[in-house]
Amino acid sequence: MLHGKANKDQYVFLMRAYNEAESVGDVIDAIIHKGFSKIVIVNDGSSDATKAVLEKKKATYHDK
Repeated sequence: MLHGKANKDQYVFLMRAYNEAESVGDVIDAIIHKGFSKIVIVNDGSSDATKAVLEKKKATYHDK
């Protein structure tokens, strides 16, 4: 069981994203709001606005 921020810093979320512009932002927000701060997202060549969403979230959570 996770207790406190220190334990959550041990975890890194690794996610693939392919044409996930509609949902990837919400997923990032949910992870951050649960107290986790390490997320690596691999954009697998999306042809939609996934890259733009990721760039916006990166700017929003620049300290994560």
